[in-house]
Amino acid sequence: MGDGVEGNGVRLGWAVVLVIGAAQFSAYADRALTAAFAADLQAAFALSDADLGMLHGTAVIVPYAAGMIAASLCLRAVRPFLVMGISVLAWSLAAAGFALATSYAGLLAARMMLGFTQAAFAPAALSVLSLSSHPRPPVAISAMTTGSATGRSGGLLIGGALLLLAASLEATALEPWRAASLAMIAPNVLLAIALFAKSDVKAPLNAAASGRLKPTLRTLARAPLVGGSYFVAAAAAIVIVQAGGAWAPTVLYREFGLGVADSAMATGLIVLIAAPLGHLGAGRIAAARPGGYSWPHAPILAGLIATFVSAVALVAAPSLGWAALALFGFCVGGGFAAAAALIGLQPMFPAEQRFTANTLFLSSVTLVGYGVGPLITGLLSDSLGHSELRLALALVTTGAVAAAVLAGWVGRHAGR
Repeated sequence: MGDGVEGNGVRLGWAVVLVIGAAQFSAYADRALTAAFAADLQAAFALSDADLGMLHGTAVIVPYAAGMIAASLCLRAVRPFLVMGISVLAWSLAAAGFALATSYAGLLAARMMLGFTQAAFAPAALSVLSLSSHPRPPVAISAMTTGSATGRSGGLLIGGALLLLAASLEATALEPWRAASLAMIAPNVLLAIALFAKSDVKAPLNAAASGRLKPTLRTLARAPLVGGSYFVAAAAAIVIVQAGGAWAPTVLYREFGLGVADSAMATGLIVLIAAPLGHLGAGRIAAARPGGYSWPHAPILAGLIATFVSAVALVAAPSLGWAALALFGFCVGGGFAAAAALIGLQPMFPAEQRFTANTLFLSSVTLVGYGVGPLITGLLSDSLGHSELRLALALVTTGAVAAAVLAGWVGRHAGR
């Protein structure tokens, strides 16, 4: 694992990049555990659907966004691997608190700490991946975002498998969901150790300035229409990805007759295969263009158009096989757009501002994506009738793509 600094770049090597990607996978897998253990949690704590919904998303995402803003103001990612390692250990402690909680308040507090402690990881990772001399930044960043894309579905699959294993062992000391939750933490310790081993690596280009907000805002103010339109296009991508991720299992369950467990497993397998194709494809294509894109919105729009075509195909799907194929295309397009958004953001800012820029960007698009996509899809489904969930998802996709296309047009003319 190389750590030599070459000029303004950091020679990371694939082993280090894969460790970062694995930690990002673990972060999203840990977030997904409430979905994997939902039935057991409801039985153990007498939770309503609203209580469970709070644990699924709001309790994690709001502190996550707040933590990112705090990180942008307070942290200086001079040693990004040290920041990442501390973040992994901190969220592992939060996950342990969740596994050992004895009340709903304890579960809620642990989920809030999970979101807050995960906040610094991605910006610190991006601040060094964007300077990687080997592998090149687009490829390195797409490897990390692949961990994000596969983490949720991987968490469902791994959490379910561990739950079955714990139940089969008939352990008396802990309930199966608690034992499975604790088992998920063990790999995090190894990942933290691997990150701490690289803690002597310093980010070049005076990264101590990366904790300052004003220079980043001044950079944004030089071309506000370009930056604002880029945010809209990126947020549209996250809205679509989150809407699809939240409702795809229900589509298969409600409209194609699969069982609850089967629909979750089927969706998980589709995402595990399709999402990396989109993310890694975006990285490879961006790496083939050393000069970048004169119109940075273009690759985001390309991925979103693929999701739109796939959403229309899903509405028209006459069978489960066609629906699975449409969801596959939807995941590939969404993954491509989401990765392209992060990759394209990096050249917009000087290296010393990227930590702050990434915290602001990720916190805002995450809040919009989680807050708008699944909710609007559910409201449309209630309005149209539960048998029209596919149509509701297609309408949300259409609206988001339309907003992104308009934003892309504004950004292109403003850039000129």
